[in-house]
Amino acid sequence: MSILKYFFQFANPLSSGIFFSKQLSGLNIYFYAWTFFSFAGCTNLFAGIALHDGSISGRIVNQQGAPIDYGTIVLKNAADSSVVKIMLSSVDGAFTFKPVQNGSYLISAQVLGYHQLITNTIIVSESKHEVNIPDLVLVASKATELQQVSITAQTPFIERTADRTTINIQNSILSEGASMLEVMEKLPGIIIGPDGQIILNGNPQVNVYIDGRSTRLSGQELTNFLTGLASSNIQKVELIPKPSAKYEAAGSGGIINIVRKKGKKNGLNGTINGGFSQGRYSKSSGGGAVNFKNDVINLSVSENYMYNKGFRSSLATTNFISAGSLQSSLASQNNHIRTYKTHTPSIGVDIYLTPKTTLTISGNGELQTFNNKSNSNSQLNSQNLNNTAFTFLNISEDVLANYSSNAHLVQQVDTTGQELSLDIDLLSYNTDADQNIFNNQIQSGLPDVNTNILLNQDRELSLFSIKGDYVLPIKNKFIFETGFKSSRVSSKTDSRYFEMLTQGAVKDDALSNNFNYTEIINAGYVNIKKTISKMDVQLGIRAENTNGKGEEIISNEILKRNYFQLFPSALVTYKVNKNHQFTLNLSRRIDRPAYSSLNPLRRFINTTTYLQGNSFLRPQDSYNMEIGYSYLNALFMTVSYRHISNFMTNWVFADPGEFVTVSQPINIKSSTTLNFDLSYSKKINSFWFTNNNLIVFYPTFKGKTDGLVIANPKGPSTYMNSSHTLTLSSRYSADLGFLYIPNYQDGAYNYEPTYNLSFGLKRSILNNKGSISVNVNDALRSQGYASTITTSTINDTWKVKNDTRIVRLNLSYRFGKSQSKPVKKVSGAEEEKKRSTSN
Repeated sequence: MSILKYFFQFANPLSSGIFFSKQLSGLNIYFYAWTFFSFAGCTNLFAGIALHDGSISGRIVNQQGAPIDYGTIVLKNAADSSVVKIMLSSVDGAFTFKPVQNGSYLISAQVLGYHQLITNTIIVSESKHEVNIPDLVLVASKATELQQVSITAQTPFIERTADRTTINIQNSILSEGASMLEVMEKLPGIIIGPDGQIILNGNPQVNVYIDGRSTRLSGQELTNFLTGLASSNIQKVELIPKPSAKYEAAGSGGIINIVRKKGKKNGLNGTINGGFSQGRYSKSSGGGAVNFKNDVINLSVSENYMYNKGFRSSLATTNFISAGSLQSSLASQNNHIRTYKTHTPSIGVDIYLTPKTTLTISGNGELQTFNNKSNSNSQLNSQNLNNTAFTFLNISEDVLANYSSNAHLVQQVDTTGQELSLDIDLLSYNTDADQNIFNNQIQSGLPDVNTNILLNQDRELSLFSIKGDYVLPIKNKFIFETGFKSSRVSSKTDSRYFEMLTQGAVKDDALSNNFNYTEIINAGYVNIKKTISKMDVQLGIRAENTNGKGEEIISNEILKRNYFQLFPSALVTYKVNKNHQFTLNLSRRIDRPAYSSLNPLRRFINTTTYLQGNSFLRPQDSYNMEIGYSYLNALFMTVSYRHISNFMTNWVFADPGEFVTVSQPINIKSSTTLNFDLSYSKKINSFWFTNNNLIVFYPTFKGKTDGLVIANPKGPSTYMNSSHTLTLSSRYSADLGFLYIPNYQDGAYNYEPTYNLSFGLKRSILNNKGSISVNVNDALRSQGYASTITTSTINDTWKVKNDTRIVRLNLSYRFGKSQSKPVKKVSGAEEEKKRSTSN
């Protein structure tokens, strides 16, 4: 039996799922909260009787003997200079590292305006476990003697750790003035499909988070949300391909965590920005943020607006096959004009209740109108019928009102890292959609057939969740983490089709649909982290009990999904020395169908093409293994293996007699993917930073549908992304990006090559408080999508071209204090950051 089989065997839900699902389904969130905090309180007692640990204390002062506050103090291992802990000195210049295991250490002290100081070796042993070192005297640098000093510290564009890649898009010229959907397309390992589908490292099952919390959006709802989200309000994006047990088990493709900007400077500070873009149509954006911070609160308010008008053209060719021979061919030219108008207000406040207690309350909104005008001209050539022409016009308007709010309470129990936190989240996504559809059929020798159909649709998605986390360092042993989460999601879609006749609107009950789906997930997890010599080990397990119920009210059809599953995970990092590091990552995850994918409603693409959900769609389970290697924290290589059972993919069903095709999600038996990822990120010299990413993945499939076995690709799929940042002078900087996707296969769909060349230039103005930038996206207008799917009854080809060549001009200005002063109190933003970036 293989190692993987041993590792995942106990996670099989068949043996224990029936018993546990019956027991857990009756519990409510209040019982979970009571149990969690009772357990945390008891564990705190054990912490008090843990073994005694060592400590290192000291003080930093200047040459006159005055204490230096808020200096950065780093504790390092003397053997390899690896970082053990980091802290800031207090108001009196003091610092204490505790607990500290027996061993040899160095301390580095660094403060702006002073030369860095590194101590001699400090030894902590059983005989001397409390070490108090002499004052560290820092020598002022010559720069402090100048009356005016201009210092620029910039975070690298891309940072990589054992479990994630962080892209600091606030430093990217190419992201300025763009929506988050456009920005994501340039991030390493990400492919955006023709309909806005996000694919990470070859896997489309990705869970998108905002500030460490799942959006629960998918499909067109997620596309609309990201299209209206301005990148000007985003600090960074974290790509987490193999999350730990601390995160929800959903998303075999991993997590994309979008982190908003938040003020860190004392006093009143803010930014304003505006931009104008020109593609086929003009676009504009603008907004601002104001932040006030002192020792009591940290208040942030922002508002951004985006006007985005775009164009899409597509050519579809469908060959209908019967008994292996071509019977008819349908060609369609489709044009779409899409206009988004989006406001995204937000407000958040950190309240420092005590030096160790912070309450964060935040609210975010998205108000959007989406207008789409689609027209299609189709020509049918058939061996059995006279040639037929179709015209299709779809005028739609969607009004979206999305709101989310969060309360986050964090309590630092002591100075060893023991911490307790609680989150409550409320989400509400509401859409009022209207479509006016006109069809005209012209067939020689027969009268024209004209129809007019009206669709009124109300969609509502609401979420309530409560989550608690507890961290307990066990002295000289390990770090223990545990937590729970309970969530309830309600999705309601009321779709009313009307046929517009001379006598008025007549409801079509055959097409209409009223589908409600409710899902309750109760979860708990345990994580253990331990350092053994040069090896860091993290073991975790997450338990999730899912109870889902769907109901189609008109037909009175009931759908139920109840199951209990365990999701183990393991991350092992071995540091050979400061230059070489190896990682091993194992996990089991799940992908639940999108709520819209379970709804059997038919939605029109054009006269002869539909989309339809599948009420019988089942979740898919994935088993993942990844081995990684890094050299000098610049060269990264990973080899991964993923096996998915009940693999979800899209399939096209056809009715050759009616010349109609329906795209629908289905399950097949399984899919297996081998993946190789090579990345190189390095600052070549003082002005050039480069990041390069190559991914090669080979998916295989097992399963049969519609009488046909899904064919495996003839060769591996590839992806290449190269980005470069150039600091031309103290005022000028430039970005250059190139994306190339030779080919790839997603389920039964095969995609042809595409590429994108983008570049930008930025200049600092107004004494470095402002900037002006110009960037060009897809300068060669080369990016597009061409896909083919072949079944037993059709050969279907789509060629899609979007309005991607865009020139953007952007202005931004910062006002307020130009100096940051750290504070001893811990802000909710910092805790949220730690919460979303911990292993």
